[in-house]
Amino acid sequence: MVFGTLNLISASPNDSTSTVTVTCTPGTGYNVGLDNGINFLTTRRMKAPTASAYVPYTLSSDTLHATPWGNAIGTDTVVGTASVVPTTLTVYGRVPGGTTPVAADAYSDLVTVTITY
Repeated sequence: MVFGTLNLISASPNDSTSTVTVTCTPGTGYNVGLDNGINFLTTRRMKAPTASAYVPYTLSSDTLHATPWGNAIGTDTVVGTASVVPTTLTVYGRVPGGTTPVAADAYSDLVTVTITY
């Protein structure tokens, strides 16, 4: 997921999407979880490689960003049943508007996807 150049002074959020594709035996039920990433501290965060600066972000399973996507089966994973063709799930990312400005840099995080079936 790439958020691009962020305007951290704006009150408007910066949104982006990515996808996860699930391929299983047709009829198999599954749960797809996303962990908190390697820079988590009360929220998911992207880190700058050259400084101890962070930019918070969220990952959701819906376009309104109302349903956080986590890794707790039965609580905040995405549940489905495999069909004949691979299932593509959209991950909705958001950097909240009004985030405290940080130095210009390339911020990143590593989120692990877990599929349980």
